Amino acid sequence: MKLVTLSLSLSVNFFVTITLFYSLCFGYCFIPVQAKTLELEAHPALDKLTSKIIPLNLERVRQIKSQLVAITGLVQKVVRDELEHLLDDDEDMVEMYLTVKQLLENS
Repeated sequence: MKLVTLSLSLSVNFFVTITLFYSLCFGYCFIPVQAKTLELEAHPALDKLTSKIIPLNLERVRQIKSQLVAITGLVQKVVRDELEHLLDDDEDMVEMYLTVKQLLENS
């Protein structure tokens, strides 16, 4: 019975980790698409800027940079929020740790 409970507790930990992994992967499925689109826009804009420095070309490069900063900020915010959510859930983590510790001590 102790081994079954230990196994179940470890399975729950594994499940939480896998769930986090897949939720982050799903959450970021659109980020590579946005980054690729931005890259495809950036190269021609930079080429135009290097060949002719005019306000229109400068503005286009500035807009692309702003979009890149926005994407980077979004990724950082989502990762930070997910990690904070997991780390703030101390009660479950303590319970899992104490259960595993107790089972190991009793066996």
